[in-house]
Amino acid sequence: MRGGHPSDKPAELYIGEVGVSPAFQRQGIARKMLDAVFAIGRENGCEEAWVGTEPDNLPARALHESRKERRGEAESFVMYVYQL
Repeated sequence: MRGGHPSDKPAELYIGEVGVSPAFQRQGIARKMLDAVFAIGRENGCEEAWVGTEPDNLPARALHESRKERRGEAESFVMYVYQL
């Protein structure tokens, strides 16, 4: 964290869901959506974007793995889900 205060941290872009109707999958639509969202993030000062997926979501993982030429990399993390 720069400067020691959260407001000094560069803006980040969180992408909650990427989905394409099954009838339209494998046509490059998700890639184009990500490209557009990344461009909007850059225009708004974001220096990093992140999106999560389930380990067994192979189509999503293939999409993100195919983007590695753009410095994307998988990270491991722990998520807790609480029932309220």
